[in-house]
Amino acid sequence: MERLDKHLSLVQAHLVAKALADTSEAPLPSRAEIALTLRGAREMLGLTQAQMAERLGASIASMSRWERGALGMRRPTWKFLLKLASEGRPEPKQA
Repeated sequence: MERLDKHLSLVQAHLVAKALADTSEAPLPSRAEIALTLRGAREMLGLTQAQMAERLGASIASMSRWERGALGMRRPTWKFLLKLASEGRPEPKQA
């Protein structure tokens, strides 16, 4: 389980970094990528769905649908999610 959690964190970090580096008005990621990024960011920040929904200015129902990949996300919400995720990213541990 720990290995899966680490893999999920790496995938989420990669998606956030990729999206932050993209300054174009390229199409939004797929619903599956949004779901993975959103859930990873929420878990990284230690928030419940209700708390994350509040931070994003969205309903709990929308939050749930985004995490299931059942609903697309608008660009301003996506960019705000990436900002939250990048600010909440833990600092790398130094050896």
